Amino acid sequence: MELSEKRTIISKELQGLLSKINTAFLLLDRNLKIVYASNFFLRMLGIDNSDYYRIEFLSLLPERDKLRASEILQRSVKGEGLDSVLLSIRTKKGAERLVSWQVEPIDLEDIALVLVGQDITENEMLERQLMAANDKLASVLDNSTFAILTIDLDLRIDYVNRRGVLASGYTRDELLGKHIGELFIGLNTGELGGFMSTIYRGATFGPAEARLRTKDGTFISYEITVDPVFVQGTVVGAVITASDITQRKRQEERIRFQAAMLDQVESAVVAESLEGEVTYWNVAAEKLFGWKVSEVMGRKLMDIIRPEPLAGTSLPSIDSLKTLASWNGDIQLERRDGTKFPAKVSVSEIMGRDERPIAIAFVVVDLTERLHLEDQLREFNEQLTRLVEQRTKQLQISQEKLVKAERLAAIGELAAQVGHDLRNPLTSINTAIYLLDSMLSENASEEVKLAIKTMKKSIDHANRIIEELLEYSRGTIAETRVERMKGLVQSAIERLRIPKNIEIENNIPDDVIADVDASRMQRVFENLVKNSIDAMPKGGKVILEGGSDENKVWVTVKDNGIGIKKSELANMFKPLFTTKPQGMGLGLPICKRIVEAHGGNISIQSTWGVGTTVRVELPAVKQSKAKKELLDVGLSSQG
Repeated sequence: MELSEKRTIISKELQGLLSKINTAFLLLDRNLKIVYASNFFLRMLGIDNSDYYRIEFLSLLPERDKLRASEILQRSVKGEGLDSVLLSIRTKKGAERLVSWQVEPIDLEDIALVLVGQDITENEMLERQLMAANDKLASVLDNSTFAILTIDLDLRIDYVNRRGVLASGYTRDELLGKHIGELFIGLNTGELGGFMSTIYRGATFGPAEARLRTKDGTFISYEITVDPVFVQGTVVGAVITASDITQRKRQEERIRFQAAMLDQVESAVVAESLEGEVTYWNVAAEKLFGWKVSEVMGRKLMDIIRPEPLAGTSLPSIDSLKTLASWNGDIQLERRDGTKFPAKVSVSEIMGRDERPIAIAFVVVDLTERLHLEDQLREFNEQLTRLVEQRTKQLQISQEKLVKAERLAAIGELAAQVGHDLRNPLTSINTAIYLLDSMLSENASEEVKLAIKTMKKSIDHANRIIEELLEYSRGTIAETRVERMKGLVQSAIERLRIPKNIEIENNIPDDVIADVDASRMQRVFENLVKNSIDAMPKGGKVILEGGSDENKVWVTVKDNGIGIKKSELANMFKPLFTTKPQGMGLGLPICKRIVEAHGGNISIQSTWGVGTTVRVELPAVKQSKAKKELLDVGLSSQG
């Protein structure tokens, strides 16, 4: 069939229609050669009407598409219609155009296929650019330091970037569809409604603080900003930009802590900017100067504290500090009420991150009290000097007493030696008198008998004097044990010869115990009771009482004898002082030495003509020792 005849197959009306549409229209024979091509197709390839006839359609394709295209077209020749077949067409200049073809079989004499194509080259390029832009945007969002989320109008998450996924601990799939209130706990119902109503108006909500609850239940502090998302002028959702402020919160907490610490110090701490304006004013500064922090912030510091030289010292200028870096000195400052006060001021630069000064710090200490204390110290030193002089005189007196005590100790040693030296001859004399007395007949004269009796009494008296001398010379005590004082005192009483006109009452409670050398403490009470008996020649009563507390034990010996004169009372414990005609003056000194050796003390109260009370005080017994030895005390000291 000739070309002209084939063209008649298509009506002139159809050709006119096909020439007007922006669609590629082709007719192919069974050999896949072009029988007809629309004007749009020709313009797209840059060829004229005569160039396409008998051209194989596959020759217009790049090599990579020829095999695939041949298979597709052969299937269509066999009767299979196909949609959206993407094939690239090469233009006359060698460029490629991407065309989406619809292929339909047709059963005509010399026509097998109808191809209708849409040039989508620009669409594909735009789509690829859009995909690249989307990939770039996704990369930017995923690499952002902020957690970025988008939510729909139901407040459910429909996008979250990588930072948001990592921060939350959820997977992206777990986050999508989750209500925003489940993720940001700080956003309560009222706040959610508030920011959505703001978004609907096309405004921005925030910044506001919220806490992100992670998958493991921990909380992270975030600052969020919510902006509306518009599509064709209509709000369809919102984008949430969340910044992790954990580190900032820690820094703020550290700053608050440091400020609180500075508020606890007693010194006034003040800071001024390099322009001289107050930037910090602690609580101590408020108390010292009388200005509240709200009244001084931003004001010139020098106008507030009004420094003046003190003893020739002046406050350095800011320019001077650049060279000095720090300064210390005493100057005079002014309070709010106008009063002046001396102060020690330490000034130093506050350095920034780049090691450049950003402010000046002042530490102010009120010297008023210190100066007052210095005045007091000077007065105290004067008093101390006078006291040292007084104590020096007292020391001299004490030294004299010490010398006297040493003399008394020497006397005691001498007395002990004399006692030992006299005891041997007295023993011999006593033996001789005993033999002489046994040899005398009953007819011996009364004078001889009286002389022998007198010699015996004299020897007994001499032995007692020697015993007292030896007793006084012994300054130490033997091993102590816990004793019941009632039994110990009773044993001492029973060793004495009690006149018939003397009554003795032992009223010491049974539970009064003491840790003592029993034999020596019995000697104390023998002497005290005997002294009371000697003070009542006409008869009377001796009453013994006692008691204890957690610190001490005491026993008193009270009589209603003649008493002691006031002038003699102070000398009663002095060795060799006595008011008795036959006394040696060692009885009470012996008692004193024994009691003091036990860690106690002894005292006398007496009224002339009324009677005398002697009080013996001893340390209280430790509870553990008392329990351990109490049984032995009962066995040895009762009765």
